[in-house]
This record gives sequence, structure tokens and C-alpha cells, in this order.
Amino acid sequence: MPKEFTFTPKFKLIVDHLKAVRTLNEYVNGAGLKKDMQDLANYLRQDLSSSVLRPAGWEDLYPSEGGLYSSLGG
Repeated sequence: MPKEFTFTPKFKLIVDHLKAVRTLNEYVNGAGLKKDMQDLANYLRQDLSSSVLRPAGWEDLYPSEGGLYSSLGG
């Protein structure tokens, strides 16, 4: 009699939730995650711009190289 294959716990979790794994893969590899992360970054930038104290005449915060910056307006 052939022995039954035993899934490892992690592989069994993936097989048991294959539809969710496919949905997650489409979200991560498609435009969904990138758009949602950009929307979150924009929201945080706007929220910080309105709550961070800056000297008079300085611009709103703007993103550059992974950070947020402000400079004296022209």
C-alpha cells in the first residue's frame, strides 16, 4: 500500500488558502499595492505638512530620496 504524502505545515497552509494566496500575489505583483502605498505616503505627507512647525515662508513638505524636506519658498 503506498504511503500518503504529508504536507509540511507551511505548505499545507498555502494549499488550504490557495485562493487567498493568489489574491495576495495579484495584489503585490500588480498595481494594487504600489497604488495603496503611494496613497498612504501622500496622506502622511499632507498630514505632516499641516502639523509640523516650519518657519514662516517655508514650503510644505515634499518627498525626496526616502525623506521629507522643506525649503524657504521663492
